[in-house]
Amino acid sequence: MRAEIVSSNIKREGMVVLTRVILFLVYYVALIIIGFLLLVGAGWVTLSIPDHLSGLEHISVRSLIGGVILLLAMWWFCIQIGFYLIKPLFIFPKSSNDNRLEINESSCPGLFSMIRDVARATGNKMPKHVYLSPEVNACVFYNNTSIWSVFFPARKNLVVGTGLLHGMSISEVKAILSHEFGHFSQQSMRIGTITYRLMLIIHTMIEYAQKQQQKDAIARSKEDYAWYWHLAVYPISFITKRTISFYNWIEKKNRSLSRYMEFEADSVACKIVGAKPFISSLCKLDILSNRFSAYENVIADTLSKEHYVPGYWQGYVFVYGQFSKSDGLRVDKDGMLDAPIGDSAKFPSKISIVDGWNTHPTLYERIDNARQCISADDKADNNDPAELVGVETLDAVGEMRQRFIAANLQEPVDWQKVSAMSLNDFETSFTNDYGEQLSHFFLSVFIEKRIHSFALLDDEDLTKTERVKNPFTEANRNLILQYQQGVDDWRLLNQIKTKAVDVTHFIYDGKLYSDADEPIALQDEYLEPIFKRWSDLDVEIYKFLWQNLDENEKNRLNAVYWTIMYANDASQAFDSIKSRAYEINNGLVFYQSHGSHVTLKEETSVTLATNLWKFLQNLDFDLFGDVEEPFSKIVDRWKQISLLKQYPRMSDADLLNTISEIASFLDYMLDVGKNQWRKYVIQAYDNNISEH
Repeated sequence: MRAEIVSSNIKREGMVVLTRVILFLVYYVALIIIGFLLLVGAGWVTLSIPDHLSGLEHISVRSLIGGVILLLAMWWFCIQIGFYLIKPLFIFPKSSNDNRLEINESSCPGLFSMIRDVARATGNKMPKHVYLSPEVNACVFYNNTSIWSVFFPARKNLVVGTGLLHGMSISEVKAILSHEFGHFSQQSMRIGTITYRLMLIIHTMIEYAQKQQQKDAIARSKEDYAWYWHLAVYPISFITKRTISFYNWIEKKNRSLSRYMEFEADSVACKIVGAKPFISSLCKLDILSNRFSAYENVIADTLSKEHYVPGYWQGYVFVYGQFSKSDGLRVDKDGMLDAPIGDSAKFPSKISIVDGWNTHPTLYERIDNARQCISADDKADNNDPAELVGVETLDAVGEMRQRFIAANLQEPVDWQKVSAMSLNDFETSFTNDYGEQLSHFFLSVFIEKRIHSFALLDDEDLTKTERVKNPFTEANRNLILQYQQGVDDWRLLNQIKTKAVDVTHFIYDGKLYSDADEPIALQDEYLEPIFKRWSDLDVEIYKFLWQNLDENEKNRLNAVYWTIMYANDASQAFDSIKSRAYEINNGLVFYQSHGSHVTLKEETSVTLATNLWKFLQNLDFDLFGDVEEPFSKIVDRWKQISLLKQYPRMSDADLLNTISEIASFLDYMLDVGKNQWRKYVIQAYDNNISEH
């Protein structure tokens, strides 16, 4: 997108957003004034009472008591609404610095030198604080987002993710930082900066309003709820809903503005560092994020065994190298990329949102925009950016992150009980736990593919079948990736059609649309032949496995397929029940955790129990074969429910627990089948490779 068009769009969209923000501020100031007036009015009424009473000849005790009650109710009502409306003036929220390690120039002079160069080049001041975080990202944020920061602006802080420091060059990391500072530099972006700050403030106001509404909901759910303690509940709820609607009206337009701001910030980075390093940094981000996410999972597994890695950074470098060998993707500081690589890049989405809630430009749009800035003078510094920080500091970030992960595991681990693991032990443990998975990375797409149900052949038909060629090919792997992306696009188009995703305009296959009907028809046409090949592939794999397994395994193959296919189909049929139960349980847990005793409405309970009963009636337990503990006894109970003549009468806890058990059982059976099937796939694949 040409720079002058981007700049023009920023000014146009920015003025619209700024106008809406000003209207919101007028609205909110009016609410604050109303809050003050309510309190002043209550005071005036109170002070006027003696004058009115002095003119009365006789006052009954009942009237006096009633008057006092009305006066107290008036004050309580005015205080509730008044303070609700005024309190945002006195809210000073601060960003959490969890998972951030503050650094200074003396500890990281190289990084600070880079930041100073970027700040100078973009016309910005140095950040007030600089933090390192264990992420593959960089961002600028403000500590203070109160309403007063509109008039007394706060300094910006910078967060640099350590995940950027391996796999990228110094120039590429500098390009990422330049993009962040680019949001606050160019003159045409001043409107965007102002609206960004104001949107943060409005968001804080909304969060406060929602918390107040939440507190009222909790109070109303308690058995000892007294209406007179919450006289202003409904006015507060009404105001909150109007405020949220107002906020959404602004924010949706602000998303459209942010699309153009991204393009301009990209252009700033290209001017400072060069388009080629910037494009390369964009192309590497996805790969590096996947690498780092995988390492975090390894660390979580290690911590669950009560071990941590003092050499966190060295451990990351090792795991990074193992994944690079496995997937064959070369992403390092010495090599620049000019286009995305990897599985996710083979079949990009056909859809780009232009005007809606999700308006961040796609990776490919940003690359096309940056390519207009490519110059023959583009030069790159391929030195190691990790040297700007130092291993000791990187390991300190790693320890901070491991403490956080340990405390937030599903079963939290006490850091005092965690022992240090040497790098050699960590590498050995990683190889033992993940070696086979990495060595068969090529098969991962096939193994993760959902097996489409089909009619299984008997041994006689399989014996007559011609020898099947190895189906685990690059072409078939790409077919699966193509189909997966096609289905994702089809789902998004249907979400746009049903308004589940609020989108006004979108691009499909290079053409602008406001209605999803035609794109859905085109996507159906596109997917039809791919689906046929995708589902036929399951039959090819089935025949290939049968032909390449020994006699004992052949006898088990059909049972494994039955388990997988039936567990898949049953899980899909159970999805709506599971989702509804999950939603209900979350609500119950929320209220009960705040001391409220709530139960399901009779209608909700009957509907859920009826759907559960009908599902169990249609479930063929025999297809799962012999079920092991802990499910064998539970399955007998489900069979009894299925034999009832009407829906089971159960307590809320038993009903929700039964649904949770069934969901876990179906997941378990699917895992059992898939794990056995995975072994067959690897065995047949390895045997076929060795023969050739």
